[in-house]
Amino acid sequence: MRTGSAASSWAAGWLRDLRVAAGLTQEQLAHHTGLAVRSIRDLERGVVKRPRIGSLKLIAGALDLSPDASDKLQQAFRGPDPTATPLNATEAVGRAHVQRSPAELPRDIIHFIGRDGETRRIGELFSAGSGAGPPVIVVCGAGGFGKTTLAIHVAHEHAASYADGQVFIALAGPRDDHLSTERAQLEILWALGVPEHDLPRSAAARTRLLRTLTSETAILFALDDARDAAHVEDLIPSGSANGVIVTSRSPLHELDVTGRVQLATLRRDESVALLQASSSRTNEPAAWSRLAELCGDSPLALRVAAARLAARPDWTATDLVIRLEEEHTRLSFLNYGVLGVRACLGVSYQALAASDAPLDKLACEVLARLSRLPAHDFAVETIETVLDLPAADVEGAVERLVDVQLLQSRSPDRVRFHNLTLLFARELPIGPTANADVVRLGATMAAKVTGVAAIFGKEHGELATLSWLREWPRSQRETFAWFRDEVTNIADYVQQRASATPQEYEISRFLVQDTWVLLEHGRLSDTRDEAVAALLAAAERYDDPLTQVWCERQLGFAYGNVGDLETARAHLDRAAAYLPRLPDDPVVRSRGHAWVLSLHGILDGMAGDLFAAEDHLREALRVMSGLRLEHQRQCLQNLAFALLEAGRPVEALRYNLRLLNRHHVVDVNSDMVATLGVAETLAAMSRPHDALRYARMALELAEQAQVPRRVYEVLVMIATESYHAGLPHQGREAARRAAAVVAAQPPPAQWSTSSQRAKISAAASAHP
Repeated sequence: MRTGSAASSWAAGWLRDLRVAAGLTQEQLAHHTGLAVRSIRDLERGVVKRPRIGSLKLIAGALDLSPDASDKLQQAFRGPDPTATPLNATEAVGRAHVQRSPAELPRDIIHFIGRDGETRRIGELFSAGSGAGPPVIVVCGAGGFGKTTLAIHVAHEHAASYADGQVFIALAGPRDDHLSTERAQLEILWALGVPEHDLPRSAAARTRLLRTLTSETAILFALDDARDAAHVEDLIPSGSANGVIVTSRSPLHELDVTGRVQLATLRRDESVALLQASSSRTNEPAAWSRLAELCGDSPLALRVAAARLAARPDWTATDLVIRLEEEHTRLSFLNYGVLGVRACLGVSYQALAASDAPLDKLACEVLARLSRLPAHDFAVETIETVLDLPAADVEGAVERLVDVQLLQSRSPDRVRFHNLTLLFARELPIGPTANADVVRLGATMAAKVTGVAAIFGKEHGELATLSWLREWPRSQRETFAWFRDEVTNIADYVQQRASATPQEYEISRFLVQDTWVLLEHGRLSDTRDEAVAALLAAAERYDDPLTQVWCERQLGFAYGNVGDLETARAHLDRAAAYLPRLPDDPVVRSRGHAWVLSLHGILDGMAGDLFAAEDHLREALRVMSGLRLEHQRQCLQNLAFALLEAGRPVEALRYNLRLLNRHHVVDVNSDMVATLGVAETLAAMSRPHDALRYARMALELAEQAQVPRRVYEVLVMIATESYHAGLPHQGREAARRAAAVVAAQPPPAQWSTSSQRAKISAAASAHP
């Protein structure tokens, strides 16, 4: 039994332990109680023998003691009860140790497929704890991408490493009614065995209690579907032996974590395996792959599709594919029981729509307007122009959409839709700006390639905003880089809008005609054929036979280039069939006939009939007399090539020089091609010194145009002709530079180099 000064000393020490357990300094406790710091200090030193009851109640309230602990504190100072069992500090503010091992994880999924890399990465992060606190891993990604499933699966895999159990907290309900942080704290404390009557009343005290209880535990916490960083900050345990895995649509960048794992869609083979996991039918591989594609390789959509097939055993994969092909009903079919893609995506959208923040409201508008455009991914700069909104506002809205995973970041300055999110966004209400947005998109793309803004600017006010666009292209390298990003958008625009209005038909025509070289360069034959087919149909609608001739002529040339002369000649015949429909305009008729004649000559040359090729190309040149120079360039090039192949280099040189004379300073690319043609002809005439002079000129132009493949080809010629000219040192240097150009290209290189290397080797061997 404690009496006298011993009792006061014990009470004072216990008060000090209570304050420390609550995480407060003497100054902070004094501030919360309104007492003087000196009074707190005297109580803890045992100087005050019988403090006021009111002061002790204030202290108990500030420490958020349970009623029982408060009574015992007063009794300790007023005179101890000889029958009372003393409480230690942590027993007063909660429980010193978890008295049971929670096992709250939902059951693991039976058919867990894929995510091997992500699972391995999470395991590495759990093992990489700093010791200063528990490892905290955030699994983030769009709705329906399987964050919860992965977190539960990984938690089961690592459960044995946490001897004190596992706690699972669902932070969001089925209707996105997020659990408050305070409520989540209560659920965790209950899981740890704290009786309800011992729970502190304030959130701050509950946070301190949670940290106290977990300071020496080894518990795995799975916090599912956090709204933001603040939602989970006060749910993180304190002891480094614990582990935390948090799922969220947001990356939670404000939260201090061990690492983040961003989920993308499944690989196509994983998607097919998930679809087939509960099906006895695994035939029709193409149908299964198409079904996975229509589901966007999204785990949730795939689960819905698998559930529908399981519910209808008479259906094949093809049967479901047929139903999902219709875009306007796809989301409805991807809803089954409690599983629904539309509802899942709606959670992210409703979070923005319900917000009072102007930026969130703008994000909703941007999402709806972007979804109506015939494109899937966008440069942020393009969004600003097309939506006619201030740059800062657009950047902020796009960042919000990326943060809630309604848009995906493709690169630092580009974003894109997931195909199911695009369908969801197209269901959102939109104002009267959609048509103007579409026109601005097409004109912006066209202006980048052709400068057509000036053509439309006087007649169509919508394009006046394009006056800020830089002159384009600044270099062929920049054009190709831009085109690689935009080619799908260009094809989508032409396919969806070429027949919509006369204005959009004109834009589509410019897009296809002025990007043809890029389509060929990128070997994008499928995209090319789809875009040209759409343009052909639109040309029929708007009675434009000249464009139809051009389309058929270009397709004939393309198929001839890959050796399919039968298909190429079929396109030639169709092009010729449009000639009688050309308007009675000498320039238009000359252009159409010249296109058909030049294609005829090119195909003759490809078939080996060089004499017929020469006749048709000469006739094409005659018909082209008086037309713009660019209409004659390719014909001159092909005529020179045909003459060179026929063993008539002198005549070939004459046409190449004519081409060079006509196109000098017209544009860098034409000048380069003409100069290179002269060099090749002189090389064929065994005049290496003269060939080198023109090849060096061509190299300067190729470097100015920034076309790596042309730079490489010219360097190969310089290397070869240097050896022929008896200049081996220059030959070796040019060969070294050529190899460096290839090495600098992203793998795989866009062209084969074996024949060029062989050519250099042969020249070096012949002229050691």
